[in-house]
Amino acid sequence: MLMIKIKIKGFLGKISKYLKKKFKKKYKNIVLSKNKKNDCKIIFSSIKKSIISCKKCYKKSIPIVLGTTGFNYREFKQIVLFSKKIPIFFSSNFNVEFIKFFSYTKNLINYFNKFKIKGCEIHSISKKDSPSGSSFLIKKIFEKNFYFDSIRYKNILGEHKIIFFNKKNLFKISHKILNKKCYIGGIVKAIKYIIKKKNGLYKFSDL
Repeated sequence: MLMIKIKIKGFLGKISKYLKKKFKKKYKNIVLSKNKKNDCKIIFSSIKKSIISCKKCYKKSIPIVLGTTGFNYREFKQIVLFSKKIPIFFSSNFNVEFIKFFSYTKNLINYFNKFKIKGCEIHSISKKDSPSGSSFLIKKIFEKNFYFDSIRYKNILGEHKIIFFNKKNLFKISHKILNKKCYIGGIVKAIKYIIKKKNGLYKFSDL
């Protein structure tokens, strides 16, 4: 069995613990390593620390799974530059069901093409970027640019709502995270995918 050695930058706490348990039970060929040379590095951190980590991987030719959000144009341009030499899998949301759900509901845009559209995202007060990276992902999936309200509360994992409305009707679709374990499947898919790739910037639609 081919062993895949990975290292995690940031994203510590519950998710990294879930990952360790998942690797031991289901994906025994994926191990967390403290070695300088790894098969892949997972980066979920601040923008500044993420760019520094990506630069180190760039120099060592280590593939990256990147989930940091909030990059401005100049910052993300650096990520694109790094991807010229190494493979980078980037997504602002690693919940596969989330992406599938909003991809399927994209068809609503055609039906409600004369309706106004508005979004709302609710996250923990610890989340720094606003609106969330997932909000931009939804707009990209829908191929529409519409406004997102951003609300911050204590003790909430994340919620996104899309509202279609006119003078006669109002319709809502929404998604709410109940457990952060929802990200693990997507992270594992990204790891297995990116270690086989050559240089380039990849996303879930490439899978």
